[in-house]
Amino acid sequence: IRDRLNTIGTPVIAFPFFRDILIQIEPNIASTPIDLYYLMKQEDAFEFLSLIIISLHEEIVKGAQVIERTDSEAIGWGRVAKTTTKKRTLQVAEFDFIETPISKIFGFKLRSCFSRAGKSSITIQPAFTLSLNISEGINTLEEALQHFTNPEKIEDTQFESTRTITLATLPRVLVINLQRFKMRQNGNIAKIEKHISFPHNLNISKSILDPTATKQITTYQLFAVVIHHGRSISSGHYTCNILHQPSGCWLSIDDRNVMSVSTENVLNRCAYILMYQ
Repeated sequence: IRDRLNTIGTPVIAFPFFRDILIQIEPNIASTPIDLYYLMKQEDAFEFLSLIIISLHEEIVKGAQVIERTDSEAIGWGRVAKTTTKKRTLQVAEFDFIETPISKIFGFKLRSCFSRAGKSSITIQPAFTLSLNISEGINTLEEALQHFTNPEKIEDTQFESTRTITLATLPRVLVINLQRFKMRQNGNIAKIEKHISFPHNLNISKSILDPTATKQITTYQLFAVVIHHGRSISSGHYTCNILHQPSGCWLSIDDRNVMSVSTENVLNRCAYILMYQ
């Protein structure tokens, strides 16, 4: 790519080179006009990663020509389980993946329990990534995970309502986004610059797991960290630290520059994305 840039002369003209590569993957791009402004825009690394994971999953589903059933039995919608302590029913709606190699690696399920006026309904939904709030009072990854599963009060003029989210299942690879960008009252988006402590070995506490989750592997090892450099959501630079698993050494990757770094150096970074396995 660098040789092509030097040959052509200006970085902007290099975009057709990338377009030629994309056309080999998706021929329909050939009929799409080039929008240089769009191609030069900054994009969010977590949104891009999420898009890649979901797109790969959907592409495999289409390639396998799998047709998802939409009847109530297939998705679990309307499944009712009777409680043993009180004479009422608990409404449970469960949605699931069509299984692919991607869902086997990244897929897990979230259990959302909504309680109102003494009645509860449960929704179980699949997910590929976990996005965590790191607002005031949260200084560690463990605290962010606990905050994610704390009961949330829902405003209701007549009844007290709460929603509680727990992890119903766990993935083989856990992708965590630390929400470093938040909207201020004036509408501007500010970056949260503080360091959030995260461990090399993460143990998922039972308090954030659904009680019905059994035989889950709850211990993870960190293997990748993505860092956003800059203060704006629309600009900046991304670097990453990757664990070279054969040697057990950490590598810092900044564009074409790769160098070894210590574990201590990695754990002291202001992480934007964490990946555990």
